[in-house]
Amino acid sequence: MAKIKYTVIERVSPISKKHYVASRVVPTGTLSFEDVCEQACEGNTLDPSEVQAAVKVYMRAAQRLLLRGWRVPLGSNFLTLYPKLEMSVTDADGKVAKKDDVKVRKAHPTLGCSVAPSYSNDFRTHASFQRVDLKGKPVPEPEEDINDDNKKGKEENEGPVAAG
Repeated sequence: MAKIKYTVIERVSPISKKHYVASRVVPTGTLSFEDVCEQACEGNTLDPSEVQAAVKVYMRAAQRLLLRGWRVPLGSNFLTLYPKLEMSVTDADGKVAKKDDVKVRKAHPTLGCSVAPSYSNDFRTHASFQRVDLKGKPVPEPEEDINDDNKKGKEENEGPVAAG
């Protein structure tokens, strides 16, 4: 099975000015809607154009329902779309923020999406990753020191021994 490539980056946060090291997935690419429908039809009797038409009809209904405030599932135990409204007011210049300061016309409406825990767990269980450098060349994983936890526990437990 193909592995999902990732790289490790080192940066300094522009906000906190703190140094950090983080993993980042290297995208394989982007598929078109048509490509995914075609792959979904492999090995069955469905025609990709029928799948495309059904999904388009479903998404039009989802859009209408989202505009009415509904949470809309995309698949059974997969994704759920929902409307979001982002706006907050903070205390500033000695002025205390009040509920009346929040105005919907100043807010940022957007869509949110949550992933079903069972789908995330299944991905977590079956996903396989390969570390690469910034040019995409495989990099060996650093060795894990199985004694790291033991060293930490030992250091915490060391100290003066009571005479007894």
